[in-house]
Amino acid sequence: MGRPLTEPQIRKFKEWLRSRAIIKRTRREEEASDLDPEISEQDKPSKLVGSEAKTINSILDGVASFEDWCLRHALVRHGHQSKLVDVRAVQSELWKSAHEASPKVRYAEDFTDDEILQIEQYFRSLAFMADPDRVNPSDFRNYVIWRMAIEYGLRIGEILAFRTIDLPSREANYIKIVRIEERRDPPDPRGKSAPRPKTLSRDLGTYFANSSFPDLFSKYVAEYRWAEVYNPRLGKTRRRFVFDHPYLFISDHGSPLPSSTIESIGARVAKELKIKFHWHKARHSFFNRIYAAAERIPNTTDRERARQQMQYLGGWSSPESLMIYTLTARRDTARRGSFILSGPEEKPVWDVLG
Repeated sequence: MGRPLTEPQIRKFKEWLRSRAIIKRTRREEEASDLDPEISEQDKPSKLVGSEAKTINSILDGVASFEDWCLRHALVRHGHQSKLVDVRAVQSELWKSAHEASPKVRYAEDFTDDEILQIEQYFRSLAFMADPDRVNPSDFRNYVIWRMAIEYGLRIGEILAFRTIDLPSREANYIKIVRIEERRDPPDPRGKSAPRPKTLSRDLGTYFANSSFPDLFSKYVAEYRWAEVYNPRLGKTRRRFVFDHPYLFISDHGSPLPSSTIESIGARVAKELKIKFHWHKARHSFFNRIYAAAERIPNTTDRERARQQMQYLGGWSSPESLMIYTLTARRDTARRGSFILSGPEEKPVWDVLG
């Protein structure tokens, strides 16, 4: 007598289908693009796109129908018709539970130009007060973080993991984003809460003619990257400029800046400005405008080259990561911001940042 498939068997079959879809797509991407051959397996695409999920679910439904036919044939033939309804109901639920969730359409929600101006003025007013002696080091630090997020399109984890050795230098006038696996640093004092950049390592120069970098870096390191520590022997506090960790952004006590602090800063901005503030929206604001500018390039070859460059800027291993910006551009075709390409040899200007 035929026996129905067990739940482990059904799920194992689903995972086999899923792995075939991912492997097929990965091979196709590698043939169609110039992805770095040194990318490890953990960086290969693991999420299914909507069409792949629908294909897998369609195959699962087809196999479920075939199993149902086999069950009806076997149970009726052997005189177990009374079991037929219960067995078929159970199997139907097992097959449905194995369905691959179809990815929802996501958009890269960003800040409007008005919101960017509000946020810029908020951070800048605290970082550049009329009386420089009244500027709080953490306020200047927060402004540098904001400008890194909006000018480079960095993830907040990349910013929190940024080190002083990653700063621009005379020999290399660009910042360096380096994956944790490629570093030789001592353990991060933040332990389990330590940021782990998800993107690929890359070198990034300044993109805007009106950029505040590298001047902001120099000013922060020279004037505001310090913490007050109490010296019991002398009975007074002093400023400490050298720390036992390599990270650029520090707390008031000199330790690497924790993610909880950066979240609190974001919550304060949202409350005081009454806008939906999230640090990742700065990254989206940058790449939405970059994508819109790339789409306006008339030459197809140049436009594709711009997309590939955008992939590098974002640190993505797969061109599929750009789909969220493609969908957003289609939805918001009228939203172009102030990102203007002055000419093929000139840097763009983001007017709202001043």
